[in-house]
Amino acid sequence: MQGFTLIELLVVITIMALMAALTMGAFTFAQKSAARGRTSATHVAIISGLERYRNDFGEYPAPANEGDTMEVNTRQYVISGAAMLYQALSGDGFDQIYFASGTQPSGAANPMSDGNISDGEAANIKMTEMPDTVRRVLNGIYFMTDGFGNPFQYTKGTDSEAVNKSSFDLWSFAEDETNTLNTGRETKLNRPEITELWIKNW
Repeated sequence: MQGFTLIELLVVITIMALMAALTMGAFTFAQKSAARGRTSATHVAIISGLERYRNDFGEYPAPANEGDTMEVNTRQYVISGAAMLYQALSGDGFDQIYFASGTQPSGAANPMSDGNISDGEAANIKMTEMPDTVRRVLNGIYFMTDGFGNPFQYTKGTDSEAVNKSSFDLWSFAEDETNTLNTGRETKLNRPEITELWIKNW
């Protein structure tokens, strides 16, 4: 009985390596596709919640700590919008929301988020279903995340500034791992080659 020759073994190993690479590529693609799907669904739900917020308070919410950054998944992100979104839509706390009049949501006893919705805070819920997959806490700050586990980005604008006549910009960087701090309005409006991977409302 003859054994395998060295060339035959190398051919078999090469074929197995190619099959493994193709399988891993398909798995990675499926993971990214699922993450984009979750992000798109959450994106739509956030926009609906923001409309309910505007109906109740007369304007879209604004971050109290505009421009604050945090390291998430080894990269720096602006975290202020995502933290504000969590509070404005869940009703859990209000210290991340800017109130021009100095008022606070009715029934909200504690300004800090604690991950729980008290009876008083329940009246401020704007996003009726917020699964744990879109909520994250780091360094004591709760924030809204996309399907990739990174904070959603949000800026409040005016009707004359904002794209498509909405008065906010909401986006996820999605698979884009190079432009996580590139949040300028000029980039969003005039650099589609940068924003083409983002999931956005403009």
